[in-house]
Amino acid sequence: MCHSSDVPGQGPGDEVVEAVAELRDDASADLLTGWCAERGIRVLPMAAGALLTAEWQRLLDAFGARASDWSRPQTLPVPPELRTVVRSVTVVAPPSLHSPGH
Repeated sequence: MCHSSDVPGQGPGDEVVEAVAELRDDASADLLTGWCAERGIRVLPMAAGALLTAEWQRLLDAFGARASDWSRPQTLPVPPELRTVVRSVTVVAPPSLHSPGH
């Protein structure tokens, strides 16, 4: 298994990442799910939020964020149209696929 950054022609913006969207109390993920679907972001509803999956650059573009570096975790701004249902969106660090020392 390789990281997308190890694949020729792919940069860090092409890497698929996950983000956790925390919903506000008693909010439904329906608005978030529809908004993300329109932007090519996959959504997996969870108990208190949703797991978002997309290419790093697609997530940045959709949420109006800029990355000064490609490190994670990083909190993304919540767009005005989602603020009634989404409390926060945080890109999570990917698990390490390499054993220490390799």
